Amino acid sequence: MLHNKPFAPDPRRGGFIEEKYVRNIIKVTETQLVLYFLVVSVAIVSGAITFTKSRLFSDKPNWKYPYTAITIFNTEDSPLFEMAGIYEIVCVSLYATIIATTYVLLSTILAHLSIQFKILCNAFKTARIRAKRLNSQNGGNEEEEGQVLSRILGEYIDHHLRIFNLASDMEELCNLMFLVVMLASVLLLCFLLYQVSLVPIGSVPFFLYFFYYWIVVCQIGMYCYWGDEATLQAANVAEAVAEVDWPGAPLHVSKALVVVIARSQKPLYVTAGKFVPLSMNTFMSIIKGSFSYFMVLKQTQTDV
Repeated sequence: MLHNKPFAPDPRRGGFIEEKYVRNIIKVTETQLVLYFLVVSVAIVSGAITFTKSRLFSDKPNWKYPYTAITIFNTEDSPLFEMAGIYEIVCVSLYATIIATTYVLLSTILAHLSIQFKILCNAFKTARIRAKRLNSQNGGNEEEEGQVLSRILGEYIDHHLRIFNLASDMEELCNLMFLVVMLASVLLLCFLLYQVSLVPIGSVPFFLYFFYYWIVVCQIGMYCYWGDEATLQAANVAEAVAEVDWPGAPLHVSKALVVVIARSQKPLYVTAGKFVPLSMNTFMSIIKGSFSYFMVLKQTQTDV
């Protein structure tokens, strides 16, 4: 969908800056993808190192599985222990790849949603210039320029509506998933902080839990950052429309622009469960909440 009109960059609409916007956002999201997979890979490798090190250099009672013990059947003896460890590493790697790809894909869609509003802002600001240029190329008069402006603004208004529809469709599909992720993240971050506090700093389990913690932080951070960015860019459309040189535009177009301004002043939120917006405030609340629960656990441990 994003490769087709009106979402695809169009130099005739807003100039080559639209392509620059898209290239920049692709570069940013690709960097996020690399960093996220790097953190995921380090966490997976930490588990594999724990397994390999314990098997090669420790006695049987001290053998450790990469991530968790398999309790369905007895795998404490060789070669079942080695087979179970390799099975865990392969399965966790495949599962992590699928999950990480899904998370990055959704955050990338949010990123491109925000850039669509940025493209639209630039288009509205240059609408009059484009109308004058097209009218001059066609040899039209001032009245015909108003008709050209009317057609151009009609395209932009349609683009605006389609962006909102895209945001609405995405929320309908993903709001429950976002809610589960947010709720689970609070508990995960809490327990991971607790686990990190129990193991020696610099040990392999320390790095496993440490990087797992940052996997969760990166995951919710990407959602909240790009959700927040989409909200901010959507609000900027009202300012861009206000800068349009309206004189000469038909009355119905002027009324439509007023409607666009009114709609843009109502915040656009991609939410988790229809009530928690994906924003940096939500992100900070999750981090603070997880740390608070962690302190409760530590206090409980101290009292015991």
